Amino acid sequence: PEVSFEDVSEFIGEGIGMSPGLADRVEAEVKYDGYIRNQMAHIEKLERYEAQEIPEEFDYAAGVGFSAEAREKLLHIRPRTVGQAMRISGVSPADISILLVHLRRGAKRGSGEKAGRLEARTGGRLP
Repeated sequence: PEVSFEDVSEFIGEGIGMSPGLADRVEAEVKYDGYIRNQMAHIEKLERYEAQEIPEEFDYAAGVGFSAEAREKLLHIRPRTVGQAMRISGVSPADISILLVHLRRGAKRGSGEKAGRLEARTGGRLP
């Protein structure tokens, strides 16, 4: 972080004719590349949460682990997506983690139940 573009260009003997604005941009991109990548990954995660739907029939009252305040607010507001739930005052990141676990468990259970119903309808043969 302490090394500037000017230091590097003097060392390698290239880039000396580069405009100061471009040199500053190159230096910033190199220095902050890791931070920018982390932020981009965080943005992608938030976009996935924004799109991850919560089933209308989701039972927040039966959800073990929610704080009392989060349970009350989730029951009252009934967010349609995880992203909406994240923006509710009083719903903590820990509550969102619990919600995600319950949604994953429900999805796994749901896919197993679907396979069982399909197997029953097809006489034990899965397509």
